[in-house]
Amino acid sequence: ALAWTCAAVRDTSFQVRSASSQAELGGDLLDQRRAIPDASLLTLEGNVLGARPTAQSQGSEEESPLIAEDPLQPEWREMLGNGDLFSALVMSTLYSDLEGGAAIAVGQEAEVHVPEPAEETRRYRLLHRIGGGRRTSVYIWIDQANKTLVVAFGYLRNLKMLFAMIMKRRPVTIELSWRQHAPLRQQAANMAGYRDHRGQRTHLRQLVMMQFVWEQHLKVWGDVLARLSEELLRYEGAKVIVSGLSWGAVMAQIAGLRLRLSGIVPANRLWVPTWAPFRWTNAAGAAVVDEVLGSRFLQVILWVKDAGCDPVAGFPGRRAWKHPANTVLMDTARGELQRFTIEVCRAKMGIMRVLSRPLKVWREISHLHQVRPVMAAMKLAM
Repeated sequence: ALAWTCAAVRDTSFQVRSASSQAELGGDLLDQRRAIPDASLLTLEGNVLGARPTAQSQGSEEESPLIAEDPLQPEWREMLGNGDLFSALVMSTLYSDLEGGAAIAVGQEAEVHVPEPAEETRRYRLLHRIGGGRRTSVYIWIDQANKTLVVAFGYLRNLKMLFAMIMKRRPVTIELSWRQHAPLRQQAANMAGYRDHRGQRTHLRQLVMMQFVWEQHLKVWGDVLARLSEELLRYEGAKVIVSGLSWGAVMAQIAGLRLRLSGIVPANRLWVPTWAPFRWTNAAGAAVVDEVLGSRFLQVILWVKDAGCDPVAGFPGRRAWKHPANTVLMDTARGELQRFTIEVCRAKMGIMRVLSRPLKVWREISHLHQVRPVMAAMKLAM
């Protein structure tokens, strides 16, 4: 792997000046990977560190991921420019059940005014409303003009749920199956039991997450899977965007992961952009997210230069909890993006810090963990 990396660097006339630079390059390569449903459990594209190089990875300077300075993959950069990311953020925040979405009935439309450079107005029709009350709210929208289904997860609904999450933050181990090459109609007819079909490969993946997170996911997962399967049969070939902010971001990440594992949505039609999440899994679970979703997953955390990032990104305070690899930091002042690192972020959300400096933590959360700052930073980033 080291020999291939050095050869690729030499071919693209890119000078690696230190061992730390090589480590960063390796991290960039790992972030670029995407899982391919194949007979091999870990058959990935050639741009993964340690895999055999492909012709594309050894191509010109413009194609090589080794010299890419942009922290966003080309697909995400395109979605940022054309307004897909901004629209997904609006649908999961301003049109959630705690905002304007409560006044919209199923079948009615909501408008999203996308700023420059796209500069357009999009119309989303509400197809399904799931959850509410003591459950996480989930809205499923359709943009028929762009043939896009948006599964938007809402916020944490009340303080009772917040306290329950703190009390039930102990880790639990979940075992999920990865179904590959599963026909959509066959899956939709048999999604309740997740029984194997003849000739279908199923692999097991283990996830460690907080008890409360898993309990809340189970309360809405069955309905989300059933309703989305119906719409995928109706809008064949539609792109699926699963999005959320804060608590909704965590729910969206788990739902997007399970949608890919179930085989309901093909990898080339699934996108999981999320904003301002907390850490809900450990290093092994983050590796599963990277393996299954690959470059189709994006996590954005707000930060201020020389002041650190959103403190919620450091919750829980235990070091065992980790963020997935494809995480970027967005500067609130300029909208600039850079790769997430612990040194830059410095997010601390332990119990002792909250108790010792409650006002400072609250100011940081109000400045970096609210809808308006995220929206303003997204407009600057576009």
